[in-house]
Amino acid sequence: MNLKLREMCTSRNLWLAAAGSFVLILCVGVILAAPLSKIAVCHNGVDITVSPNSLAAHLAHGDTLGTCDNVCACQPSIDPVTCSDGQTYINQCVAECAGADDCSRSCACQPEIDPVVCSNGLTYINQCVAECDRASNCHRACACQPTIDPVICDDGKTYINGCVASCDGADNCTGLCACQPTFDPVVCGGRTYANQCVADCADAGPCDAPVCPCQPSIDPVACADGNTYINQCVATCAGQTDCDRICACQPTIDPVACSDGQTYINECVATTCAQASGCNRVCACQPTLAPVFCSNGKSYINECVATCDGATECSALCACQPTIDPVACSDGKTYLNQCIATCAGATGCSRICACDQTVLPVTCTSNGRTYINQCVATCDGASGCAP
Repeated sequence: MNLKLREMCTSRNLWLAAAGSFVLILCVGVILAAPLSKIAVCHNGVDITVSPNSLAAHLAHGDTLGTCDNVCACQPSIDPVTCSDGQTYINQCVAECAGADDCSRSCACQPEIDPVVCSNGLTYINQCVAECDRASNCHRACACQPTIDPVICDDGKTYINGCVASCDGADNCTGLCACQPTFDPVVCGGRTYANQCVADCADAGPCDAPVCPCQPSIDPVACADGNTYINQCVATCAGQTDCDRICACQPTIDPVACSDGQTYINECVATTCAQASGCNRVCACQPTLAPVFCSNGKSYINECVATCDGATECSALCACQPTIDPVACSDGKTYLNQCIATCAGATGCSRICACDQTVLPVTCTSNGRTYINQCVATCDGASGCAP
C-alpha cells in the first residue's frame, strides 16, 4: 500500500472485498482500487498477512482486520454515520474507534435494531437503513416476529423487541414504553405493534382494528411460547393453545371499565389480578348472579350481560327458574333467587325484599322480567306488572 493510501486508510476504518484481479479497499469516504497484495489481519493474537482471496475465510473464523493492537470490537452491521471529519463510517462504533466525533446518522431511519441480510452480502441494522443504501432482496437475520415492542439492553442498544435482542446476544433488557407486556397486536402505518399502548408510545397512527377479531376484555393467559396474551382469544389467534389463565378468578363474563382505560373480563380480574381501580360495569345490568352458558362457549354472570355482549342461545347453568326473588349470602354476593344461590354453593342467605314467598308470578313491562310475586316486583322498582 503506497504512502498516500496509508495516510488515507488505517486498519481501524479499512474494509476490503476481492474483485477479480483487484482488491476493493474501502475507507470511510474513500473507495480505491489497488493491485492485489497481502492484507494484515489479527489471527489468534498474532499479526499475519493473507491474500485477499482468503480474507473472507479468515474473517469467518474470527480473525479481524488490521494488526492485533489496533482492532475495533465493532459489529459489521451497516448504519452509516457522517462525522465532523467529513467522513462517513459504517456505524457509530467504527466511527468512535477511529476517533471521530460529532457524528449524525446518514439515513432518516429509526436506530432500532432488527437486522436484515441483503443480496449484496451485507448486514444492515434494519430494513430502512438497507433501503437507504439501495440494498435489495433482504431477509431478517433473526427468526423473530417483526412486532414492535422496543427494549433497551445492557449493551446500550435499542432493539425492536425482546426476541431480536436475545438473537443479538443482549441481556438485561427493559421495555422503553410503560406498557403492559400483554400481546394484543395492532397495525399502524404498515407496522405491527405489540398492543395499542406500545403504538401510542411510538407515536404511531392511525392504527387499524386489532389484528385478531377478539374482544379487548382483559383476562390474561400465559402460553407455551413464553408470551402473555390479553385473553385466550388473542392467544388462539396467534396460534397458541397451551395456555394457562394468570388470575385465580372465575372466567365468568361481567366486563368492567376501569380508570386505567382498560376493560377487564370481570371485577375480580380487574382488582385482584391487575390491581385496577375506579371500575364500572360496562353493561347496564344488575350484578345479580344467575349464570348462563351461551352458544359462543362463554359463561356470563346473567342473561342481561350475555345479551349486552351479543351472545345468543343461552341456557342457565343451574336447573333453577329465572324468577326474581333476590337473596344476599355470606359470600357478599346477591343471587337471583335461593335456588341459584344453593347451586353456586352459597350459604347464610337472606331474602332482600320483605315479602312472603307465595308464588304468584308477574311479568313487568318496565324491564321485561318475571318476579315471584307483585311484592318482590315492587321491591325491585318494577312497574307495569301483570300475571
